[in-house]
Amino acid sequence: MTAYFKNHIWDMICCLLLSAGLALNVFAGYDSSDPRTTSAAAITAVCAVCIVLLFIAGYNRVSTIAGIIAAVVLIVAAVVVVRSFHASNGGKIDKNPMLFWIVTIAVSAVCYVMTRWRISTIILFVGGCFMTAAFGFLEYPVNLRGYLVFFAAVIVMFMLRVYENSALNAYTGSVRFGRFSMQSIAMLLVVALAAGGIYYGIIRPLDPPTHELKLITKLESLEILQKVGVSKRTEVPQQQNQTKNENDQTQNTNQKQDEDQNKSAQQQKDENQQGDIDQQTQTEKGQAVNYHQDRTWLYILIAVLIALACAAPFVIRHLMHKRWENKVHQAGPTAGAVMVYEWLTKKLRYAGFTRPPDVTLNKYMKSQRRAMKSFAVGSADMYALTRSYQEIIYGCRKLDDVEFGRFWKVYEAFRGNMKKKLGRFRYALHYFMI
Repeated sequence: MTAYFKNHIWDMICCLLLSAGLALNVFAGYDSSDPRTTSAAAITAVCAVCIVLLFIAGYNRVSTIAGIIAAVVLIVAAVVVVRSFHASNGGKIDKNPMLFWIVTIAVSAVCYVMTRWRISTIILFVGGCFMTAAFGFLEYPVNLRGYLVFFAAVIVMFMLRVYENSALNAYTGSVRFGRFSMQSIAMLLVVALAAGGIYYGIIRPLDPPTHELKLITKLESLEILQKVGVSKRTEVPQQQNQTKNENDQTQNTNQKQDEDQNKSAQQQKDENQQGDIDQQTQTEKGQAVNYHQDRTWLYILIAVLIALACAAPFVIRHLMHKRWENKVHQAGPTAGAVMVYEWLTKKLRYAGFTRPPDVTLNKYMKSQRRAMKSFAVGSADMYALTRSYQEIIYGCRKLDDVEFGRFWKVYEAFRGNMKKKLGRFRYALHYFMI
C-alpha cells in the first residue's frame, strides 16, 4: 500500500487540486446561504478525504468492487435525502442542508473517474471550461482562482497520462521526460497564444457595447403609469359648489358653441385656400436619413480569413512533404533509400520504438521485427530495409530502382500503418510531426 501511494502521489495531488477548483465554481451555480460553499479550505479538506478514499478503492480488484458498492449506496442515500427534503419542505435544492456534501463528493468522484484516461481527461477539461464560461456569462459568482487551479491541474494530469502511456508502450530504452515536457509545454503555449489572438483580434472587436436598462425607472413615473392604464385619477366635486359649477358650466357651454361655430367657418375657409395651393404646388415625399452601414462583406472577409488560417497548416504540411519527396527522387535510388530509411527510423519513435545507445541497429531491428510487423509491406519490413541500409553505408553498395521501390512502398504506407498502430486520437496529436 505504501508503494502504491508513493507511485500515485502526483496523481492524487493533481486530482485533489482540479476537484477543489471545479467544486468552487460548481457552487457558483447555486444560491446557497451555507458559508462552506464559498470556503476553499472546507471544500479542499472534503475533496482530500474523498480522493484518498477513491485511490484506496482503486488499489486492487477487491477494493474496486467494494468501492463501487459503497458508491451505489451513497448515490441511493443522496437521492432519498434530496427527495425527502423536497417532500417535507417543498424547497429548492439550493436550500438543502446536504448540498455541500453532495456536490463536493460528487465532483471528487467524477474528477477521479474522468482522469483515468486521456480522452476522458480532455472531456473533463472542456466541460469544466464551458461550465465556468457559462456561469461567468450569466454573472454568477465565479471563483477565478479556483478556475485557474483547475485549468493548470487538469493540464498536468493530461501530461501525466500521456507520459504513463508512453512509458508503458515503450518496448526498450527510456522515455526522455525533459524533452517530452518541453514539447508539451510548447504545444500548450502555441494553443494559448492562438486562442488569445483569436479572442483579442476577432471576438473582442466584434463585441457590441452594453447599455444600462432603465425601463423599470421610467415605468415608475406617474404620467406613464396613467397612460398605460396601470393608474387613473378621479376627482370628486363638493356639494356646496355644485350649483355654482353647473351655472358656470352652462355659460361655458354657450361660449364654447359660439367659438366652435367661428372656428368651423374659419377652418372651411382655410381648407378652400389650401386646396387651391395644393393644386398649384407639387410636393415631394421626404426620405429618412439612414446611417446604417452594411458590414456583410466585412463578416465574409473575416470568415474567409479564419478558414484560410485553419487550412494553412495542412496545406503547408502537404507542400513540405511533396518538396521532400521530390528531393528523394532527385537524389537517386541509393541516396534516396538512405533518406527514406533515416526518415522512417526517426518517425518510429512516435510509436515507442527508440533504440538504446548501447544496442546495435541490426540487433535492435531484429529484436523488434515482430513488433514492427504492422509497418511491413509484403516482404519488405524494417529489418529487411535495415540490412540493405547497412550494405549501403558499410559496403558502399549501389541500389537500383527495383530495390529502391521496396523502401518507397514502406514509406507510402507508413502514415496509414502509423494511424492504425497509434489510433486516430494519438495520431492526430502527432499529425504535423509524422
